[in-house]
Amino acid sequence: MDKVRSIYLDLLRILSALYVFLFHIGSIGVDDSSSTTNGLHNHSAFKYLSAHYFVIIFFVLSGFFITMSANRPSLTFKNFLIARLGRLYSVLIPALIFSYLCTAFLKLGNFVPPNSINNDSNLFARFILNVTFLTQSWSFCATPPLNTPFWSVDYEFMYYLLIGTALLIKKNNLRYFLIFIVALISGLKVVILFPAWLGGSFLYFHSDKVKLNAKSWFVLFIISSLVILFIIVNPSIVPFTKNLSDDKLFGTNLFFSWNYQSDYVFSFIILINLFSLFGLSKSYSTMIPGGILNRAHNSVRFISNCTYTLYLFHLPMLYMLSLIFDFKTNSFDYIMTITIVFIIVYFIARQTEMKVEYWRSVVDKIFHLGNRKAKSLQKLLLKGM
Repeated sequence: MDKVRSIYLDLLRILSALYVFLFHIGSIGVDDSSSTTNGLHNHSAFKYLSAHYFVIIFFVLSGFFITMSANRPSLTFKNFLIARLGRLYSVLIPALIFSYLCTAFLKLGNFVPPNSINNDSNLFARFILNVTFLTQSWSFCATPPLNTPFWSVDYEFMYYLLIGTALLIKKNNLRYFLIFIVALISGLKVVILFPAWLGGSFLYFHSDKVKLNAKSWFVLFIISSLVILFIIVNPSIVPFTKNLSDDKLFGTNLFFSWNYQSDYVFSFIILINLFSLFGLSKSYSTMIPGGILNRAHNSVRFISNCTYTLYLFHLPMLYMLSLIFDFKTNSFDYIMTITIVFIIVYFIARQTEMKVEYWRSVVDKIFHLGNRKAKSLQKLLLKGM
């Protein structure tokens, strides 16, 4: 992938994480007895629906990158799974532990009214469900306390399994059976947003097959960018946008998938934008001096390597910082909160995302240990027979 494409995709990832973070600054606080992290009542200019659409951008980008990662002839499903688990666990497990520690601190210190923290029940079960990516299966909605962004990670993992199975399992009958099992475990509300994620896969396979001249790509890119900007400012203009109360389908509560029809429309607009950028990228790659392009690429990549950490750590951080800063009404406190979160996220990311290979090696060792134990058990069973 050329550097112009890489820079643009990383910039979208940075903007998406940043918007979700800034949105949540205006929607939470320990001083709120409701402790609402769903952001229905936001004190800033950032909107809940816009923040949700930025998560859809995450899905499209993930579909592209994960498909690119899985579509390698020498890759096995096992190695694909180890790589994905290492990436997810590098941030998920520390963020999960951090969320629980923050919850315990707020409760033990009597900083919150009794029973005011959402998702503060069945904590052990929630921990297991989050580690196994089952928090959103069917009627479950078991995100950890103080950290609702975990919902999208569970969606992502199921999509990883689906695309990995489709591309890496060679036996047709086994492939279709496993896809059915993963979809069955995932449930309706997870599967229903898979088309938005799958758009990124479509982009990977077809981005270089559409032939238009540079002027047409440029016009398409500008128009789609303006439409996206307009939607972010006024998200309710997207066709088929429903009401939050209209969150059931076939009797199933859709929770975070309640607006799936509009999510399809928005993901399609994102795809048009990415297709047009990809169509322009080769021309711009030759126009921009190599030194400038390399520096820009390295800088943007460095920042983007902190986005997953920002996404999963920022909410419990904001709850803790709300004990010190009045970031909802005081501009200085607002800037200080953003600065402190960015600094903390950077140092955490150095041990999480920036050491993803270490986490993958840990997952790999666990897999090998599990294989050895399974073989030992098999030998014992055969001896017994």
